[in-house]
Amino acid sequence: KFAAADLIGLPLRAVVSASGKIRAKTSVDVSASTTGKVVKLAVDEGDRVERGQFLMQIDPTTAETSVRQIEASLGSARATLDLQRANLQQAQQEYDRQRALAEKNLTSQELLQKSKTALEVQKLQVVAAEQDISRFEAMRKSALHELSKVNMHADIPGVIVKRNIEEGENVFVGAFN
Repeated sequence: KFAAADLIGLPLRAVVSASGKIRAKTSVDVSASTTGKVVKLAVDEGDRVERGQFLMQIDPTTAETSVRQIEASLGSARATLDLQRANLQQAQQEYDRQRALAEKNLTSQELLQKSKTALEVQKLQVVAAEQDISRFEAMRKSALHELSKVNMHADIPGVIVKRNIEEGENVFVGAFN
């Protein structure tokens, strides 16, 4: 027998026996949104996780390579735009020169027309180069989004109740992962 003073500071425990299933109030199935090999696993069954906590990483090599290739293409497109703008400036100067000469009847209408056509073509080249930059920027945004998918994080705080993957295994996008 214990006196009431002896029980102070001891934890109380309640034991309940019942049949049935225990279900989580909130459950989130986490599955891969990109394909690749799991290179890092940070949690195991039974681990507590916080919202945003790192869970696993899928090999980022392919996604990183794609980002670098697109960034190189974007750099090349910017250089092409600079070149096209320089060519436009030169075409504008040639057209202005031919127009001034035509006003003094010192050049032919054919040369004036050729310089005008060259100027218009060069304006279109600049527009095309600007569109290439827009296209590569959109591709880079998409590639960076794909790269962000290689690191998986917890959507909610809780406990890992099941883990269906091991380090070194491949994950695939789909309903059965």
